[in-house]
Amino acid sequence: RSPVQMSYWAKSDAFSQLVKLVASIPTYQPTVPELSVESLTMKMAELETINQRVSEAWVKWSQAMSQRKAVMYADHDSACDRAKSVKNYLRIMLGSNSDQFDQVKRLKITKIH
Repeated sequence: RSPVQMSYWAKSDAFSQLVKLVASIPTYQPTVPELSVESLTMKMAELETINQRVSEAWVKWSQAMSQRKAVMYADHDSACDRAKSVKNYLRIMLGSNSDQFDQVKRLKITKIH
């Protein structure tokens, strides 16, 4: 199966089509209440609501990641650049053999490209 067919949206859509098919069959009369057309329709609506919430959360997460990337890496005065400047300042002002610089010199600060 392709990844598109395995997505939650595709599964929800397939379930929706199944519910519509079952609802169109007049002889469909299940004895189990969970399989009634009304129950299946309620489950379908619940799945669509959950999928919508996930989509909205994905958009918010994606925007937050973009903002994080801008603050941490992309700006000319990014947190990465500033941390490197502080580390360099400590080396120059206190010396490369000082205890204070020794505490920060092991910190690896790299940009993601």
